[in-house]
Order: sequence, then structure tokens, then C-alpha cells
Amino acid sequence: MRCTLHPVIALLEALAHSDSDARVLLHIEPHAQASTCAPRTGSWLRVLHLNPATYFASVLSEAHSVILCGGTMQPFDDFQQQLFRSLPSGRLRTSSYGHIVPPKSLLPVVVGQGPRGHPLTFSFSTRADPALMDDLGDLLLHVARTVPDGVVVFLPSFQYEAQLVARWEATGLWSRLDQLKKTFREPRSAAEVEQVLVAYSEAIARARADVSAASDDAPQTAQAGQPIQEDVGHTASSRRCGGALLLSVVGGKMSEGINFSDRLGRCVVMVGLPYANPHDLTLQERMAHLEATQAKGAGREYYSNLCMKAVNQSIGRAIRHKGDFATIILADQRFAKPHVRVRLPAWISDLVVDPGSFEKSMKAVRDFFLRHPDP
Repeated sequence: MRCTLHPVIALLEALAHSDSDARVLLHIEPHAQASTCAPRTGSWLRVLHLNPATYFASVLSEAHSVILCGGTMQPFDDFQQQLFRSLPSGRLRTSSYGHIVPPKSLLPVVVGQGPRGHPLTFSFSTRADPALMDDLGDLLLHVARTVPDGVVVFLPSFQYEAQLVARWEATGLWSRLDQLKKTFREPRSAAEVEQVLVAYSEAIARARADVSAASDDAPQTAQAGQPIQEDVGHTASSRRCGGALLLSVVGGKMSEGINFSDRLGRCVVMVGLPYANPHDLTLQERMAHLEATQAKGAGREYYSNLCMKAVNQSIGRAIRHKGDFATIILADQRFAKPHVRVRLPAWISDLVVDPGSFEKSMKAVRDFFLRHPDP
């Protein structure tokens, strides 16, 4: 293992510039076995600065105006509470603008029920239920039959992604999914991300070429005067869709900086609300500091906003230019609640539909792609 002085220098610099709002956190990972002498690779020492306004104050005092802009800044509450609390009333203005794509090119749809009619709620305490994991797998099978080309699925964590795949491999669902769309998984190693993305893109291009070749040959196989009979809901749509499916993780390498434009991302499936681990020491310190220095409930508000920022970062991967079109499947009944929808970007939240049943949700997706044939 290579060891450099850079982490030590960074630690000393953080300590030298710390203030009363800083905390020194030490986490020691326990050994799996008491007798082992292996290093505790999960241990860490961190200096946490809890008041970013201290470091932003010089910018506010020296500049005539400050503009913060970005594609994923909602909810705005965190910026207002943590950076601009000292500003006089009326000095801070926030604006949210629509997307460059027309509304008809995007369909965000809430799927609050699984194919078997069970409610979909992927909370930390329920998401490991085998029945819920099976329902999610069946949902992805329907999506794979309905959506052409590329589907990107965002999951709350690598641990849950591994649980799902293990379950689906045991039930045979993973192989069925792979027959409909070539399946890929986000690697934990950043060095392998590019390789997976290239393979994912090539699988979509290869499937598109196969579909085109099959379409050219299809008229020759039918007898004169006899139309081809197909089951649009299953076999025919499966042949027509093809493509690939990529399991990704919220907060991973795929959730930011990657453009799943055009055929790479005709559908993004957001599985649950990816709330951070409430037992995380860093998160607990931040929430406690907000509760102590701001209004009661500020820590909980920060916790909710942290989750929704991660959602917004992920679901924005699909629409990347003015000619793009895609669907966003919000797979959790909590996305239908007003306090959740209001935290989505306006260009998405204004278009969200909640059909109320699984069949109606999938019909909305099918109708969307009938209106948007592949160019």
C-alpha cells in the first residue's frame, strides 16, 4: 500500500484553520475477529467544519453581488440557512428555470404499486423484504419489455444492489432480465467505470442493429395476405425493445458527471428515497449543529434535503440536450406525497403523473414511447 504525506498535510491545514464550529471526529473500525492483526481499513480521522458561512463571509463582504448557479441546487433551503443567514431581508433572490426540452419530451411517473398490487416503499427497514425485492424485479421486467434501448436504475446503496442481484439470481429473475436487456452493474472501483460504460453503450448499439436487421427480414417471413400476429405486451415488445439495463448507485460514479443521453438513457428508474445512514457520525454532528444554531427541526430538514439532492442529481442524467426524450420512473409511493414532490426540480415536478395503479403507470410509459418513436 502506497503511503504519502498529503493526508497528513491536509489534516494539519484543517486543524490550523479550524474554529469553534469545527469538530475532530475519530472512527475506529472494530476487528472482525479479536485475534486478528490485520489493519482496520475502515478507520478514519476527520476534521469537520460545520459552519460554511464562516468561509463564505469574505466573499459576501467583498463582492457587490454573488451568483450561485447550477443544474441541481434544489431544494434551496440549505443554501439560505447555511450560507446567507447574515444577509438582510430581501437581499437573497432565488430562481428556478425550466428545462430546454419541451414538456412533451419528458414523462416522470410515480409507480407506487408493484405488478402484484403490493405498495412499493423502499425504506431502510422494509427494502430487504424478499417479496418487495421480487416486486421490484417484476417491475424491471415490465420496463425492459416496454422501454427501448437503455434503462438506468438507481439504487440506494451498493449493499442493497448486491442484495437484489443475489435474490434475483436465486429466483432466476436476473437471467430473465438479461434475456430482455443485457444487464450491467456499476463497479465499486472507479478505474472500471469507463469499461462498463463502453460495454453498456456497445450492447445498446448492437441490439439496435439486430432489431433493424430483423425488421428488414420480417416481411419476407410472412405469407402473402396474412398479417403477422404478435403479443404487443410481451414477445413483440421484447424483440422491439432490446438494449441494455444498468444498475447504478445513488452517490456513485454513475449518478453525476455521466451523460446518459439519447439511447443510453430512455428511462431512469429511481428506486426509493436514498436517505443517508442516520447513524453516520458526520451526519449526526451536522444535524446536531443545525439544531443547536438554527430553528428546531433544521437538522431534520437538512436530512431530507440531502436525500432529495441525491435524487435530483440522479434522475437528471437522462435529459441532456434539447432533442432528447426520456421517462423517469419514481418507484416508491412516497414520491406522490406533496412534501417530496415539491423538492424535485420544477421542470420535473410540474410534469409528474401518478396514475394510481401499476397497470396505468405502465400504460403511460407505453403511450409515451408510441408518441416518441426512435429517430
